[in-house]
Amino acid sequence: MISTVDKLLLSTDQQAELERLTRAYQQSAAIGDAAGMEDAHARAQELRASAGYSGGASGDRYELLKTADAPAGYSGYEALIDHYAGGGMNAIAAGYEDRLAQLDDQRDALEAQAEQNQAGARSAVWNAHRLAADGLLNRGLENTGLADVITATALNQASANAYQALLDRQQDLQENDAARISARADALNDAADLQAEIGGLLGDAYQSFYDEDAARRQQILLQQLKTDAESQLQQQKDAADLQLQKQKDAAAKARAEKDYYYTLALQQLKRKWELEDQAKGL
Repeated sequence: MISTVDKLLLSTDQQAELERLTRAYQQSAAIGDAAGMEDAHARAQELRASAGYSGGASGDRYELLKTADAPAGYSGYEALIDHYAGGGMNAIAAGYEDRLAQLDDQRDALEAQAEQNQAGARSAVWNAHRLAADGLLNRGLENTGLADVITATALNQASANAYQALLDRQQDLQENDAARISARADALNDAADLQAEIGGLLGDAYQSFYDEDAARRQQILLQQLKTDAESQLQQQKDAADLQLQKQKDAAAKARAEKDYYYTLALQQLKRKWELEDQAKGL
């Protein structure tokens, strides 16, 4: 559907295209053509997006175009501004519609008054011609030089009055047309001011949230680097401890082996001495 905001922000050609898309949407809906409905809605949204807004799911709202890849927390703020923007733009559009309705009423009144004035002027011309034809305009002066002057003056004045009535009608309607143009210009100026204000608020907020998000990301990165460094240091310490333990275990094993072979050698030597003693005893 075409809304009051569409009528304010879209050009005449865009409004005509939107009307066509609305009919296409309704025809698709009537036969259950979901793809056709979606296509008509998407193309209508493209028209609105060219003017910097969205019509919402049903096309009857003023919604800000959503910011992609926004910093954390920004979408909530954007939603608040969207609500404010929608209310403000709808109020501007409604005021414009009211002004146009007033000008429509004024135009109807002007047309009616102009028709009365022109009817009166035409009647005056007809009466002047009838009086001239009956000789009533110059009665008593028929044979003087003033007769023709009086008649011509009366006829010319009646014709001039009729022509003036026509000019007055044209001027009144032109002023009404100018008032329409002025009303649209005023509404568009108000809409531009609102959009500029919204743009400023969103821009400042985006930068703020971006800075906060960047700082938060940097803090997270620094913490991650610190964690990674601590983890790496711990890994190095664990590796050194493991290596030291391996060295200790190897040294202990070497000592154990040395003690074993030393003990074994002593036992063998002792056994040799015992055998020698036994041999001597024999």
